[in-house]
Amino acid sequence: MRRAFRHATLAEARAGPGSALDIANTSCDEFFQNSTRRALVSPCSSPAILVDVIITTTANVEGSVIVEYMRPIAVHIVEGTDFVSDAIAGFSDAFGGRSKTYEAALARMHATATAEVEARATAVGATGVVGLRYDLDSVSGKGMQIFVLNVTGTPVVLRTPDEVAAASADAKRREQARVDAEKERRERIAATGDSLADFLSDPALAAEAREVLRLYGRSVLVGFLARRRDELGLPPLELDVDSLPATI
Repeated sequence: MRRAFRHATLAEARAGPGSALDIANTSCDEFFQNSTRRALVSPCSSPAILVDVIITTTANVEGSVIVEYMRPIAVHIVEGTDFVSDAIAGFSDAFGGRSKTYEAALARMHATATAEVEARATAVGATGVVGLRYDLDSVSGKGMQIFVLNVTGTPVVLRTPDEVAAASADAKRREQARVDAEKERRERIAATGDSLADFLSDPALAAEAREVLRLYGRSVLVGFLARRRDELGLPPLELDVDSLPATI
């Protein structure tokens, strides 16, 4: 069973003996020294530690809410071992014990793939990757053995429940401010009178009308003005191209 990765701070990851990095046994120490800056990945069976991006084989992250899904990531790592390495590995397997050659090759491939997944997720602005899956195949022949590791996952944007609630409240405040501004604008324009000149006395509306006229011409401007009056809840005006003032 693949184990879900957990989040750790950089200070925690560098804390020394007994810390997160100390989960590796002696054979893993050199690998940790060569790990990438942002993804510290154990070649052992222990969980990986990712400083910024949470990566997990599960579909969700406990305590977080997924607010955006992005295009899935696919990483392919291919690595071969030469005849001598295979012979040494075979000798170790024949007489028992662990095959250090294969362990090192597989650890290196998993570390490279995981670091690449995190780098790609970071590049698109993701804060997590869910549904991570490792598929390992091997091809042998003519004194060579090739390992093929395919890794897939879905980058996501994660937020805490408090962050989601705060964002929702902020969106409601902005929408209410927009509604209040439109109401104030409608009341101000309505108080000026019912003529086209009165309607265009609003500076913001006049600026919009000039831009529409510049881009699309007078006929489109007629429809724009009629639509804006309707949006503001104002009585319609009898408008046509000829009724438009020479300058706006």
